[in-house]
Formats: sequence, C-alpha cells, structure tokens
Amino acid sequence: MAPSAAARVAAIAFLAFHGTADHAAPKKAPSCSASPFKGLDPVAVWRHFNALCQLPRCSGHEGAVVDYVRSVAESQGAEWIMDSVGNVIVHRPPAEAAAAADPVTIHTHLDMTCARSSDGYEAATEPIEVTLRGDGWAVAEKSRMGADSGVGIAVALALLEEPLDTPFPPLELLFTVQGQSDRLGARSLNASFVSGRHLLNLDAAEHGVLFVGAAGRARMKVNLPVSHQPLREGTRAFVLSIAGLRGGHSGSQAQLGVANALVAVSRAAASLRAQFDGRLQVVGLEGGDKDDAIPSQARATLAFSLADLHAVREAVAAIERELHAEFGRTDPELHLRIEQPEHAVDQVLSDESAERLLDLILLLPNGVTRYSSEIPGSIETSNNIARVRWASSGLVEVLCLARSALPSALADLTSRIARTARRVVGTALVGPTFPGWAPNRTSPLLHIAQDAFRKVEGKAAMLEAVHSSLEVAAILEKLPHMDAVSFGPDVNSVRSPGECVRIDSVEKTWEMTKRMLARLAHASTDGSTGEVCYDDDGEPVDL
Repeated sequence: MAPSAAARVAAIAFLAFHGTADHAAPKKAPSCSASPFKGLDPVAVWRHFNALCQLPRCSGHEGAVVDYVRSVAESQGAEWIMDSVGNVIVHRPPAEAAAAADPVTIHTHLDMTCARSSDGYEAATEPIEVTLRGDGWAVAEKSRMGADSGVGIAVALALLEEPLDTPFPPLELLFTVQGQSDRLGARSLNASFVSGRHLLNLDAAEHGVLFVGAAGRARMKVNLPVSHQPLREGTRAFVLSIAGLRGGHSGSQAQLGVANALVAVSRAAASLRAQFDGRLQVVGLEGGDKDDAIPSQARATLAFSLADLHAVREAVAAIERELHAEFGRTDPELHLRIEQPEHAVDQVLSDESAERLLDLILLLPNGVTRYSSEIPGSIETSNNIARVRWASSGLVEVLCLARSALPSALADLTSRIARTARRVVGTALVGPTFPGWAPNRTSPLLHIAQDAFRKVEGKAAMLEAVHSSLEVAAILEKLPHMDAVSFGPDVNSVRSPGECVRIDSVEKTWEMTKRMLARLAHASTDGSTGEVCYDDDGEPVDL
C-alpha cells in the first residue's frame, strides 16, 4: 500500500533537511554480500544489522537509514508514513486469526552517537567494521557500533518479512529520530499516527533485564545574589581544592554513593569557618560542569592570616581523613589541598553572603533521596548539584538536575529546591524537563514479557527502572493508554570504541519478541478498559 499524500509531503520535507541516500527510494531492499555475520541465526536479523553497519546514521543525520527502512517496507508492500520530524511508522497487517487483536507498537530509535576515533575513523562517512570474536561477541574494534538500536531496527524489519500467516497482531513499527541526542523524535511524535495499546521497546542493552520504568528530569538553576567587601588587612587568599573523586553519571551511577566535590568542598569551607571563629573569609567557590555529571573537582578560595596557615593545614588534613572514612570505598583517590591562588585578590564575599552560599549548597538535596517501592533496588528520586559558577560579579549560579520516575515526586523535589533557594534569598528557575515512566509491576505486558523470557531462558528476568531518561517515557506521555516494556541484547562498551554485542543474545531477543507477539495475537480483552486480563499464572483469561 502506498503512503498517504500527507506522509509523502512530510517525508520530502524531512529528507530535504536531513539528506537522503537515494531520493528515488529503491523498491528492493539493499543487501550487502560481504557480511561477517554469515551463518548466524536469525538470518534476516543479521542481514539487516549488517546493512545498517554500512550506513551512516549519526544523530540528526538519519536520511540514509530512513531510506533503508522505507525500501524494506516497500519491498514487502507495507504501508509507511512519516511525521514532520522524520519519525517513520511502518504497518504490518495481522494474521487472519489475530485480526481482532489490539495493535502492538514495536519501537526503536534510528540513530547512534558518532565521534571521530583517535586513529582517524569517521563514523559519519565510513562503514562500521565488525569482527566475530571466539568468545561469542561481535565487536567493532575501532569504533562505536550502535548495537542497541541497531539490533532493535534489525529485529523490527525482520518481523516485517515474516510470512503473513505468522501469528502476529497488527504491528506498528515505530522508528524515531535523534534518540541519542535530544530525543526530538519521541518528544515531537505525532500521536495520531500511533494506535498501539502495547509498546515493545527494543533498544535496551542488557539481556536478562526487563526495563519497566525511567526517570523524568528537571534542570534547575538557582541564582544567588551576593555582595562583597574588602579583603581584611593582614590576610591572604588561599585555594582549598578537592580532586581525585570518581564522579560519574548522576543517573545511571547515582546508586554508587560517590562524593560530590561541590558538597565536599563546601562542607570543608564551612567547617574551617566554624573552627576559626569566622576569621576565614570566602572569596569564591566553583566547580562542576555538565548537569548530568557528578562533580569530581571543586575549589573554594578562602582568605585568612598567615599566622593561621599551619593550623588551617592541620584542620584540612583532619577533614580529609573524615572524608576518607566516609568515601574511601567509592573515592579512594580523594584529596584536599590548600594552595596559593594564581592571582591576587582584594575582594571577598561579605560574611552574610558567604554563609548564604554555603547554606545553599549544603542544604540542597543531593544524591539519592528515595528508592523505588515498586522495583526494589531501583532509584526513584535524586538530585545532582552539578555546577557552581559566577554568572556575574554579584551573582552565583547553582545548577541542579532533579530526577524521578514519578511526576509528583519530581514536582515535590523541585519545590524543595525552590524553597531552599528562597530561604537564602535566591531564585530558582526551572529549565528543560523530560517526563518519567512510572514502573508498574502489575502490567499485563510485563507478565507476557516475563513468560516469554522464561520460555527462552528457563528462568525469570530481572526487573529494573533506569534512573535516566528513555524515549519510552516521552511516547507514553503522549499515549498514556499504552502498556510498555523495554528489552534487548547484551551490549558492552555502549557508545564507545570497541562496542560489542553478544551473538546468542540477539537470537534470544528475536525469539522473545516473537513469543510475546504470539501471545498478544490471542490475548483476550475487557471491552470496558481494553486491558488484557490474566490468571495468577500469567495466562490469558476469556471473559
């Protein structure tokens, strides 16, 4: 079936902006003869994956892979449509016996992150070279592979090529753009193009885990006005710096409990001021960088008398020992230093401003604030004090990234940050936000996924709600009636040179997907709610 006129217009507009490998859209899907994956099952999945390895699909430049998806769809006589941002939806009709089943949406993003490697390899223009290792992994030795979404795309396209009498419900293959950058495709999805009641996301990267939730986020800036006063006579400035901290991603590594350099150096500065009866003045404080990175370095510039230098050094050493006692396991290389600054100073913060700045950093929520009651061991809510910098000589800017899977918990956390800011005469501004995906252990689709995994692996899968943003959450915000689960193959060194995928986990992902679709093709529904109903053993019940 041909795409609609509106879809053609959207496709032309998208491809004109993003580029295309073949404006004529070949009717036959391209193939690559020199494949390292020959002899591997499932053949169709590896054939498509190999083809994807030959195509540039950097985030924001998905034209070539869009062409490939369209060509596969048209070679199968399948209807496809494209929305205004470039998302592609391909429709596969159901088997005759499953004509009454609810539509199922199979989702993955089309793009991958690209970066020039140290040896000059350019992912934006060169094919990905993959070799099969003897330990059962397929590896891209000198580049990234994009295997999480690559396998997801390949599985989705292989489903399209299955015989029409295969027991599948109506399928919508949803391919979104820019999933690895700003998630533009998922955030701007035209919801009227999607009718599925069940969402199978196939770009996870850990076989054996069913992902059932993700954190939403809110980027917040706290602006703190400060005043200055002259440096006291007889005092000099010194820099109190902390370094050697582990840092890490404030979402996926929040559970490690590593030290936050900004909090640690503020704590040390506050302790020194208390020990020396306020004789230490604060010149400034800064550190951190990106909003999703736990700061690993920070510095506070302090001013005090040379007569106190020896005592200050001893106090700093004692504070360092305290921090080692608390964070020695997570941050064994932690060290505090007191050194002379690179430049002389003649102004310090007023005592009132110094106290307000230290109070703000030490009173803001930091790290994990709550674990999930739905998925034990998974983080529900956290805040990262990500950066402190001078916006101007009289204004300090503190950047936070708040996360939670629950909208109400995220709103409460941002409210607490705003209230803390007001207590120190600051102003909190909420910046870009992204929705969360609240986990639901009673999800009917989760029961089906768990049953399919047991049949493939002979054991139950682990459940996890990731503490970072997923496209699934943006899709569910637009289509809240959907039930969703995410899974995929084992991928190591994700988004890094040497990325690799475990070969047998690709076949297991394929088998699991087919088993879930077979169940969904025959699931009974409750006409009042549209939800699939099951007995205690996870089997569908006729109503």
